Amino acid sequence: MSSRSDYLFNTERLYDFLLQRQRRMSEEVIAMNRDEILKMSEEDLCNYLVDRYSVQPPVMNVDAKEISDDRPIQVSRPSMWNDGRVFQVPAQLLVLSIPFEGDAQLFQLRPSSYSTRHCSAQVTHNEVQLRYEVTSNDKDRLENNINQDVGYLQSNVAQIQKDVAEYNHQLPSHVRQAVTSRKQLLLEQMNLVAGLNIPVRRRESASQTYAVPAIKRKPRIERPVVPKGSFQPEPAWPMEEYEHILSVIQNMSLVLERSPSAFANMNEEALRTHFLVQLNGHYDGATGETFNQSGKTDILIKEKDRNVFIAECKFWTGPGAFPECIDQLLGYTSWRDTKTAILLFNRNKDMSNVLEQIPGLVKAHPNFKQEKPGQMTDTQFRYLFHQNGDKNREFYLTVCVFNVPSS
Repeated sequence: MSSRSDYLFNTERLYDFLLQRQRRMSEEVIAMNRDEILKMSEEDLCNYLVDRYSVQPPVMNVDAKEISDDRPIQVSRPSMWNDGRVFQVPAQLLVLSIPFEGDAQLFQLRPSSYSTRHCSAQVTHNEVQLRYEVTSNDKDRLENNINQDVGYLQSNVAQIQKDVAEYNHQLPSHVRQAVTSRKQLLLEQMNLVAGLNIPVRRRESASQTYAVPAIKRKPRIERPVVPKGSFQPEPAWPMEEYEHILSVIQNMSLVLERSPSAFANMNEEALRTHFLVQLNGHYDGATGETFNQSGKTDILIKEKDRNVFIAECKFWTGPGAFPECIDQLLGYTSWRDTKTAILLFNRNKDMSNVLEQIPGLVKAHPNFKQEKPGQMTDTQFRYLFHQNGDKNREFYLTVCVFNVPSS
């Protein structure tokens, strides 16, 4: 069993250790093969790097401390006459072991704030062992020394935990910055064009009938031009366009609330048409009649022969049918970074019960990868999925739930 006996919290600064760890993360990203980093799922890569370079601070279980060694020994003591002689005297060895979880090497590092009191201990992979050589029967003195040492450990470990928590909190943003910067640099080095216009343009005269956002953007789908090689660039629709489409869709809920009788007897196709009309008021290229290899979809925006936005309109008929809707979307996704949505219409009175079931049903799907931030309302949920047969090809799925009145 490996161990180290030394003064604790007495070598390099914890700050320098954490900074060096962050630098090694950046160096690993820089050293990655070009095709590997461009083809790999960005989410998976970032998660891997966060896991690899996160730090687990030590957490001591002081309540579980115990005497792990108790035996008579001989210890050396200098002569009381200060004449250079050394005598062997009888003593009692006590070793107090405190179990911990976390990174053992952090016990050697100085946190941002620490006590100057010295404490020598042996640190194994899961225990801190305090050693006491007792030459008298002064129990109170021994207890006082133990309490001071344990308090010293607890104080410094608490500060280490605070410093490490701040590092771990900031690490995901540093990882994301390192990965996105590296990918952008690689694309620039390959002389790739930053943008590729798709034939889906906002109309200048977009109707404001349903209180949609006033900002009009020109959606772009970016596909850089690359030389021959393993990496094949694919369209990536800007997130802001996805957000805009979802805001247009979400605003239709206001129409449903204000004119309930107009929608009471509508089926899926009729409701889909209302959403489609509103989207066509903002985009050229939205269609409800486009066919692909897997059949007919409900609301679709295409780039050349591939889908960049797909939405399915479905009535809620119970938890058993919902996974089939996700499977249907999977049949339409082909590009990396496709954006999708499920417009779920509920005619049951218990809307809260439907909303409670959505997260569990989505996360149970075998292609589910991650829950994502970006929920606009309490009736909207966003997730990251991977395509069938390729975990590096990901797409966003947003589930929008609408309460549709019954006749």
